[in-house]
Amino acid sequence: MTRIISTVTISAAIINFTLNLILIPLLSTIGAAISTAFTQLVAAIWLYILVNKHDNVKYELPKILKCIVLGILFYLIALLVEDFALGWRLIIKSILLVSFFFFLYLWNFYEEIELVSLKGAWLKWKNLKNFSRNISEIKFKQDT
Repeated sequence: MTRIISTVTISAAIINFTLNLILIPLLSTIGAAISTAFTQLVAAIWLYILVNKHDNVKYELPKILKCIVLGILFYLIALLVEDFALGWRLIIKSILLVSFFFFLYLWNFYEEIELVSLKGAWLKWKNLKNFSRNISEIKFKQDT
């Protein structure tokens, strides 16, 4: 398995380097981002195929696809506001970040147990007066 991962990683590095040589002169930092994103996607698909030949791992591909599609869409929206003033960019991108998880909820991404856990976390952490106590409980749980 280590040999497979090493082969994919080294191959991905070569692909990324080659694409960077081509795309950076044409598109600058966007070219580097495209090169890296494409290389990571190819490496992930390649690893998925090779690993499943050895162990039949059940990935939640529809959920992964939802995250990728939504992430790409939100990234493209974020690109549209790059020329805005810094304050507006921060506000819009913050809204996009929060909206990401909300849209995943609307898209039935979360399982019931995850929603229950998120609700519990919200109830525990929403009151900032209890912040110190909540932190100390985390430390206590780690020590045991």
